[in-house]
Amino acid sequence: MPENSFIRIDESMYIASPEYCFLQAANEMTLQDAVTLACDLCAIYIKDKYEEYGQRRREIITSTEQISGYLDHAKNIHGINKAKRAVTYALNRANSPMESRLATIIMLPLFCGGYGLIKPELNKDVLLSEDGAAHLGRPVCCCDMVWEKQKIVLEYDSNLSHLSIKQHYKDKKRATALGLSDYKVIQITAADVQSFRPIENLFLMIRNALGQRTFPDRWDKYYDKRWKVVRNVMFGINDDRPYT
Repeated sequence: MPENSFIRIDESMYIASPEYCFLQAANEMTLQDAVTLACDLCAIYIKDKYEEYGQRRREIITSTEQISGYLDHAKNIHGINKAKRAVTYALNRANSPMESRLATIIMLPLFCGGYGLIKPELNKDVLLSEDGAAHLGRPVCCCDMVWEKQKIVLEYDSNLSHLSIKQHYKDKKRATALGLSDYKVIQITAADVQSFRPIENLFLMIRNALGQRTFPDRWDKYYDKRWKVVRNVMFGINDDRPYT
């Protein structure tokens, strides 16, 4: 094992590092669960039952780059290949369990049951144009998911933290500011990701918006695989029933 597999707490106590925890856990997981775990380890949130929405903000404790670097130095350990593969599909800076799950199905390629999208950045500060900054009253806007090169932003409204009229007004103002800055804003709600069919339609639409060609024969070839993986990742359903 690499030297940084354990972190020293005091003179007589060590704990496993996040990178070593990932390697150990990934060995017992499916590929999609390992990707979600990597997103959670590299997240800027942590679950906390005492907080209003069951989570709170935290500083990032590791990153996909740190995990990859650690795995490159781990030799002859069972499960290392699966762990290396999983972390290549993970994203940094998820801000909720839903963002980690969405990142998983976004990044997994079609043949693995995902949607194979171009890699976005999560919770990224977008620099606004002069008109956009004037409208919003500040020069940057933090967005849930950003494809910078394609000028596309995905904003997820969980229906938890966006309940007030005031917050709804702020969301609309942010969207207008991004539009003035030449970004296309795709806004989704919890209703858009509550079942397989809306998810399927949503990410096919996003693929088209990103300019990713979707060949019908290849898309249809992995339909049953997506049905199983998306239900597993998004809803915790793990069975082999065919799509109905």
